Amino acid sequence: MTRDSKEDREITVFVDTLPNLIRMGQTKIVEGVLKERFEKNLPEKIARYGRIPYLIVQLGPFNSYLQEARNLYIDEYYRGAVALCGMTVEALCYTLAMERVNDDESLKKQLTDPSEDCRKKIELLKKYLRIEKSSSLLH
Repeated sequence: MTRDSKEDREITVFVDTLPNLIRMGQTKIVEGVLKERFEKNLPEKIARYGRIPYLIVQLGPFNSYLQEARNLYIDEYYRGAVALCGMTVEALCYTLAMERVNDDESLKKQLTDPSEDCRKKIELLKKYLRIEKSSSLLH
């Protein structure tokens, strides 16, 4: 609670003391807290895991990003999962444009322009994708 000249108002704060407990050597307490948290949410995590499709992709340097986005979704960090998926798709579009679009410099410029809409980029890249289903997966 802070004091304001006109009125008292409540401020919500986030407090995480677990790092301090670890530094103080109280790892068993932290282990118990984390175990309880993970076990309590396990049924929901399993249900979320069951809702995502199986995954067999080769994205080279982007594999770890996609795996991390899936883990964020399973752990119920939806905004983080969506943001990371979006960043991965943007990076994939950029990489595909740089590696595969060599016949049209104006198209390449449009595809690598960060202000362009990502959905439009995916549509423009369709003829450069090796697998037809890739564009729907990117969307």
